[in-house]
Amino acid sequence: MSGPYQIRHKKIAHLAKGRILDVGYADHPNRFLKGDVTGLDLIKPKELPENYRKLVVGDALIIGNLFKANSFDTLIAAEIIEHLENPAQFLRGARQILKNNGILIISTPNPYHLLTLIANALFIRPEFTAHKTHDPYHINLFPYRNMVTLLEHCDFRVEKVISTGGLILNIASGPIIPFPKAFSQGFIYVVRKA
Repeated sequence: MSGPYQIRHKKIAHLAKGRILDVGYADHPNRFLKGDVTGLDLIKPKELPENYRKLVVGDALIIGNLFKANSFDTLIAAEIIEHLENPAQFLRGARQILKNNGILIISTPNPYHLLTLIANALFIRPEFTAHKTHDPYHINLFPYRNMVTLLEHCDFRVEKVISTGGLILNIASGPIIPFPKAFSQGFIYVVRKA
């Protein structure tokens, strides 16, 4: 069975088309992406992903300065927006470099995931619940309504929201117990310029 990253990456790759920019890819490159894929991250990956044509070292917050306007058909921000100090600044830059008919795919944790709710109710600090290889500090968490408001504020419109799964019993290989969408581990937002 596939692990949680692979499940999310397959869903994202199925949506991505044309010239693709994968923002924040270095820790977990999406090996399912096909075509003209560029990776953007603050760090270089440990190994060069075979399916990425170009790698750019840079800050997601100044993405609009790193690429020409209307450059990409698909922009992927998988598990990054929750780490950004100024997510609206990132979204405005992303909008600038997306083609008019391009899509932005954002995946982010759900603050109403059952385990997150329990950890919050019991005042358990993030470093005690995060996976060893995962940065436990998400400085922003976006409930569905807040994410939609943020995206609309930055002149995007939400086309669909996809669940990324449920409760993970074994982080390496699954299995993942299905949850109702509202309590899933995370969401993938598929959005376009408004």
